[in-house]
Amino acid sequence: MNKARFEENGQARMPVPLTVEARDLAKSFSGVPALRGATLAVSAGEVLAVMGENGAGKSTLMRILSGALKQDSGTVEWRGEAGESPNVGMVHQEAMLAPHLTVAENLFLGREPHFWLDNRTILHEASRHLEKLHLSLDSSAKVMGLTAAQKQMLELARALRGDPRLLILDEPTSSLSEAHSNEVMQIVEDCRHRGMAILYISHRFEEARRVASRVMVLRDGNTVHTGDIAALSDADLVGHMAGHVPAAGKPAEARERAARGEPLLHWKSPSIDLTLHAGEIVGLAGLMGAGRTELCESLFGVRPRGEGRLELLGCPLEARSPARSLRAGLAYLSEDRQRYGVLQGRGLRENITIARLPSKLPALFGGWLALGQERQTVTQMISRLSIRGFATQPIQTMSGGNQQKGLLARWMLTQARVFLLDEPTRGIDVNAKEEVFTLMRELASQGAAILMVSSEIPELLRMSDRLLVMRENRIVCELTPDATTREEVLQWAL
Repeated sequence: MNKARFEENGQARMPVPLTVEARDLAKSFSGVPALRGATLAVSAGEVLAVMGENGAGKSTLMRILSGALKQDSGTVEWRGEAGESPNVGMVHQEAMLAPHLTVAENLFLGREPHFWLDNRTILHEASRHLEKLHLSLDSSAKVMGLTAAQKQMLELARALRGDPRLLILDEPTSSLSEAHSNEVMQIVEDCRHRGMAILYISHRFEEARRVASRVMVLRDGNTVHTGDIAALSDADLVGHMAGHVPAAGKPAEARERAARGEPLLHWKSPSIDLTLHAGEIVGLAGLMGAGRTELCESLFGVRPRGEGRLELLGCPLEARSPARSLRAGLAYLSEDRQRYGVLQGRGLRENITIARLPSKLPALFGGWLALGQERQTVTQMISRLSIRGFATQPIQTMSGGNQQKGLLARWMLTQARVFLLDEPTRGIDVNAKEEVFTLMRELASQGAAILMVSSEIPELLRMSDRLLVMRENRIVCELTPDATTREEVLQWAL
């Protein structure tokens, strides 16, 4: 690896000293290796893309560099003005915020301006910091009331509050609309010009090429490639990530559009008229704040529905209760898996089977047979969804993508007829996305109705039988995916 990089400065090209170099890092959890031989180097004023499949060890490597974990072996060498470890800012893939505190209090948590907490000063300084980053967040708002996307933007603002020398971004745009993703890209570019070293984890090839000059690829805990990202095609990147070069050929074709079956869900309110039919995948596009997540939460009973009538499988669903919705045949995969998804501190097995507990209680009282059936079912789901992990593994030690697939397994076991999937491919690598898409098609072919929310318009155009666009809490149009373009979707969303 190069020990220094050069950055153009008018007519001169000045050497930039190396900020951090990691060599042969290894880390295991309960005897299971997460890193085996990870090596990287990144300089001040450089963005290095870090890529790899889910479970490749990216997040573990970043936690070691941030100081949150200690490696089992290997070295991390920092080189700066004083030769000491610089301040590190990290934006985690999942929000690491205090939900009961305000935006301002989260920004200054551990870095209060005075010995005694001064709320007025904190609010003022927080507003200045957010304004400098051009982020439209209310400093006095409680974090528990923010959307997942707003929390991600707050994470970025907090990471930059300490003026770090090294900035680590773990899927920073996975919950953001295109417009807000562009804001993040601009902030990253500003940080690079200010001399920060930046490690940027992303599964989005186009995004990685936009922000980074070099790429480091991890596979099974090992660094398998480092080099100029512009010299690699998408197929090259996939080949390094998966360990083999994909067969040449045309891109995967959009699936054959399904014929509408019977209506399974109908929601009628003053602003929304939504019907989901058996056998179809309905895409839902819109910018952050358009109301897509709020609609899913209302349908499932997480938040009040307001005025309107909901029918599920031909019957009115009056009670606002997730448990009632689940029993009636409705499943909801939240975009915020940490808040509404995974059971922290529990194993993968419990996380997969928790939604089936009511139907299992009689068998559980009958003895050990139900537990044996549970283990067999979980083993089958782990294999079917290609989850990298074992049944008793604590879910918080798994990668975000494998956590997501575990949650998909949970809802598939409920045998629901209607699935509300909010950002189902968030934080999932390119190969895992194809597996999720295949599972969605299987569910639809078996007669399920799927509402798919995604910030990735190409995914919606490819997967949807019908495409709806939301703006300001209203469905403003219905488009035919095969007869529309990304630009047209954005025009309606704006």
